[in-house]
Amino acid sequence: MVNLIDNEVLQAFATYATIVVLKMLMMAPMTAYFRITRKAFANPEDAGVHGKTPEDKKKMIKTDPDVERVRSITRCVVASAVMVTDTVPSLDAIRMTWRTSFHLF
Repeated sequence: MVNLIDNEVLQAFATYATIVVLKMLMMAPMTAYFRITRKAFANPEDAGVHGKTPEDKKKMIKTDPDVERVRSITRCVVASAVMVTDTVPSLDAIRMTWRTSFHLF
């Protein structure tokens, strides 16, 4: 267990994964804003608050490019970082890969 804590690659992964999770939490209000302003909800329960009739609710269950763009900003980044970590390349290569995929320059 001590070897895992001392591993610089895993320390870097933990740092960047934490940044991505925090970024994802900060993007949640932005996603909600785009869903409400574009009236593009993912399920009937969310549309139910804003739609008056069942037909209105069905019209609001759709995908919108702006909503999907906001959602896809951090999608699959942590999973790909885990795969990169498993290959254990040099620490500099891993840091550059994570900074590029996390948009952290």
